[in-house]
Amino acid sequence: ILEYFKATPALDKHAAAVDETAYCAAFANWCLGRAGYKGTASALALSFKKWGRPTRDNRPALGAVALIMFKNGQHHVTFVAGIAANGRLIATLGGNQGNAHEVSHSYCPTDRVVAFRYPADYPDYDDDYVLHNVAGDHAPMTASSTH
Repeated sequence: ILEYFKATPALDKHAAAVDETAYCAAFANWCLGRAGYKGTASALALSFKKWGRPTRDNRPALGAVALIMFKNGQHHVTFVAGIAANGRLIATLGGNQGNAHEVSHSYCPTDRVVAFRYPADYPDYDDDYVLHNVAGDHAPMTASSTH
């Protein structure tokens, strides 16, 4: 987790050194950097709202960043990994999610997603919008399971 926080240089050193700091955005920035894309460099999930560019018609697409808003107004950021077997939930891969607040696969209703975003210079393909069944950890994605 400390390595993820290196991708968010604006985060103060104390916040980057304690377990209580949510790290979903740090994980997303770290992943984007490892893939050669510029992230937001912010530890705030909401920083991804206008980052990059929207997916086609703001639809879920493989590898897209999904910004999620919970009913209590808190945000979480994760990556689209596919779709749940029932076809009604997106499957995600993200940091600080699930029962153990770890890097894990989880599921999220699409109506909680504020934005699906790609890096500005990512040339999306038609196949990116064909989502396949991905198993999750069956942990509910809630504000408490992501913070």
